[in-house]
Amino acid sequence: MTPGQETATNPITWLEEYGDVLYRFARARVKDSFTAEDLVQETLLAAYRSRKKFSGRSTLRTWLIGILRHKIVDYYRKQKPEQVEENPDDFVYGFDNMFDAKEKWKVKPGDWGKDPENEYERKELMTMIHACLDEMPKKMSLAYTLR
Repeated sequence: MTPGQETATNPITWLEEYGDVLYRFARARVKDSFTAEDLVQETLLAAYRSRKKFSGRSTLRTWLIGILRHKIVDYYRKQKPEQVEENPDDFVYGFDNMFDAKEKWKVKPGDWGKDPENEYERKELMTMIHACLDEMPKKMSLAYTLR
């Protein structure tokens, strides 16, 4: 195996050489850093799984960014809200169909979104995890991150 081929199949080298470029590329296209990190991780995992398909017709950087582009498209595809059919009768009858005779909800209202307290705790936890990862040797950190 030539040194160029070794680089093409070594995910540690990919992360060291292209991790920042991939992260900046993802971060410019998604709202938060955690999603960008997840997309880069998924990209490296997908690249590792299909490393034998890399023919060298492009640079390794171009190949990895191409995979990342597909991961970003998939991410936004999953975020697309489902189309909801509206029933015109809901507007005609209004609140009468929402409450029973005792003025209690017939069906309880759904979740209004993420709990801010849980989101804050999650961000704090991720900050602590990243701080710990920064203290680890690179190979150990990579192994933990890719798991």
